[in-house]
Amino acid sequence: MALIEIKKTKYTSLNSKTNTRYIYENTLYFDDVLNKKVTKRKVVGKIDPVSGAEIETGPVGRRKKEIVPPPSIPEEGCRTHDDGNSPTGSNQSSIDLQVLETISSTLLQIVSEIQVLHNCVDQLIHDVATR
Repeated sequence: MALIEIKKTKYTSLNSKTNTRYIYENTLYFDDVLNKKVTKRKVVGKIDPVSGAEIETGPVGRRKKEIVPPPSIPEEGCRTHDDGNSPTGSNQSSIDLQVLETISSTLLQIVSEIQVLHNCVDQLIHDVATR
């Protein structure tokens, strides 16, 4: 589909419910596949009722989710060594004991918090069931 832009115009429109004046941009295209004119309209801003200045509006729609990488073990907590006891004799990666203890204590805290939440949910279910 090939759209050929013909003309752009701007106009304002008053929203009577919110008493806000919005600025729209109309773009007139010619669609050579359908052989007719097509109009596309979008909001580009609004007018400040006090000062009369144009206020640009940002993009509309759902915001893109940010991808959060999983937590990783810090590099200073890891070391590579050849202990000589490996059947292949190659370098192996081992994690420092202090890092393992930190991870273990964090996991224990998480498990205890989950148990507390589980008990609260059980109590709520019991309360709702006895009503």
